[in-house]
Amino acid sequence: MKILSVLGTRPEAIKLAPVISALQQKTGVTSLVCVTSQHQELLQQMLTLFAIQPDYDFELMRKNQDLLDFSSRALERFRALLDEINPDCMVVQGDTTTAFIAALAASYRKIPVAHVEAGLRSFDKNNPFPEEINRLLIDHVARWCFAPTDLAKTNLLKEGIHKEKIYVTGNTVVDALFQIRKKMQNDGSMTRLHAIFEEKYGLNIGQDKPLILVTTHRRESFGKDLESTCHALLAIAQQIPKAKLILPVHPNPNVSGPIAKLLSRCSQIILSKPLDYDAFLFLLMHSDLVLTDSGGVQEEAPSFGVPVVVMRKTTERQELITSGFGEKVGTNTDAIVSAALRLLQKKPSLAGKTNPFGDGQAAQRIVQVLLNE
Repeated sequence: MKILSVLGTRPEAIKLAPVISALQQKTGVTSLVCVTSQHQELLQQMLTLFAIQPDYDFELMRKNQDLLDFSSRALERFRALLDEINPDCMVVQGDTTTAFIAALAASYRKIPVAHVEAGLRSFDKNNPFPEEINRLLIDHVARWCFAPTDLAKTNLLKEGIHKEKIYVTGNTVVDALFQIRKKMQNDGSMTRLHAIFEEKYGLNIGQDKPLILVTTHRRESFGKDLESTCHALLAIAQQIPKAKLILPVHPNPNVSGPIAKLLSRCSQIILSKPLDYDAFLFLLMHSDLVLTDSGGVQEEAPSFGVPVVVMRKTTERQELITSGFGEKVGTNTDAIVSAALRLLQKKPSLAGKTNPFGDGQAAQRIVQVLLNE
């Protein structure tokens, strides 16, 4: 059985790594990996960490590329690749343009598509954009919809997707973080990373409290919403003089420019380069609070009992809210500050609670379904 896994961004690499690893361990399976390099620099970090060696690299990344340009070039490349190797199925993850275009190309060639992390919905096509559109369309061309939660399954059923196509597996990001955490505990990474953050950023992990981890990069947050977020970080720093906020800055100039302009002079706010996944998890497991507009960290933080302020107008991960691990507040400065102060007090009550997004066995369930077919 020949299975092609496709990825183009850092989150896809993290969430497909456990699936790729599981496939490679199965006899009778030829596991191939194609990367589009939609986010080239950030993707390479993850490929190295998870020891993923791509068989095909489209190298499609262009500076300030737009969606139409990327999509047209990707579709041409996928047509040639699929005609060359003719896989028995394709595995895509999530809601990136890479995943959508790959699934579209496969469906045109009548190659079955497996969608990892199916059924997530914000019910607003502009938030997040274009991710909400991408994931909805992928689910409707997929042969297998691997939903991470029961809520995601319900979303798919409401759209008329047959129940025989839907499998609730948990989210593979939990598999990935368990894998990397175990590696870090066994190879001395904890001590190494503690020293790196102290030497490079003057951050004493475990002693500097409260520690607040911030991530922001969403396309729909560019402009005034991002500025509002930055003002919220400054207000939190002012109201909590002992707080340390660390923000790994996305390289997109629409993100890095405003952040440098508004935040670089605040001594409590540490602006770092994008972090390797092990360094990011090290920060996350020692954080007291996360402020984010991204998706993956909403799924990762509960494994460490860390509360999350979701700085978005919508979230497709309602399980975070209903389980008590987070609040969705949008990008209003005062709302972010109020939620941050509130959730910092709540963290002790989250200790020992189960992550609603998975148990670390999602990849094994996914591979078993594919092989049974």
